[in-house]
Parts: sequence; C-alpha cells; structure tokens
Amino acid sequence: MDLSHFDTPITPAPSEIHFGYASITWGGNDRQAIEDIAAVGFRGIQLRSNSIAEFGTAAAVRDFLAQHELKFVALSSGDLVSDSGSAKKSIAEHSAHAKFLPRRRRLVPPNLRQSPKSRMATPDDYKQLEGP
Repeated sequence: MDLSHFDTPITPAPSEIHFGYASITWGGNDRQAIEDIAAVGFRGIQLRSNSIAEFGTAAAVRDFLAQHELKFVALSSGDLVSDSGSAKKSIAEHSAHAKFLPRRRRLVPPNLRQSPKSRMATPDDYKQLEGP
C-alpha cells in the first residue's frame, strides 16, 4: 500500500469556530469583564442587558470593545414577564435591546419569568404574550 501522500502535512482550513466569554460572571461590572476577557485572549463577548444602561449607547459599547479588540457577539436580554400588566412593557424592553445590538449579532432569547419563580411556564402564559 502506498502511504506517500501522508508525507506532506495538510494545511488546516480557516476555522469557523470562535471562542468568547460571557460577562455574567462579573455580576454586572461589564467594563471589568471586557478588560479581563480581552486580557486572557478571548476575541468575543456576550454582554447582558445591564450593559445598555452602563454604556448608554451602542457606539460607546462598540468603542470600548474596539479598544480591547473584542467583538460583541451576543446580548442576553434578561427575563420576559408574561403577566398581563407587564407583558407589553417587557416586550418593548426586549425589542429595544435587539436594536442596541450591532448588525448580524445574536440576541439571546429572554426567559419567560413566572410568579412565583417556582412555577413553570404554561402554554397559556405564552398565548398571553400574543396580545389581543
């Protein structure tokens, strides 16, 4: 059997897998999370919705991430409240979060929060979010 074609190493193709880290570990201190995540060599970050208030504008986030050579790859939007009194406000908040993201980034779908927290979401809870 001729195994000579194994004598030449195969050059790996560019990888489509990119590694990043989520800022949730820093308990809301996203500036520190960005600095630490960049310092250990990650190239991407998932931020949480509290970063919107912390930075104020998408441009401010973009500039701070650029200083640390990080890409904003996802935003965790938080909980979606389904009770009838809060559902519209909650949906509007998550829609605003989606607009905060750079193009072609991902919004991590919100969790449907129940009251009490120990109660599981039901099909009726989701139907209530559809509106009239």
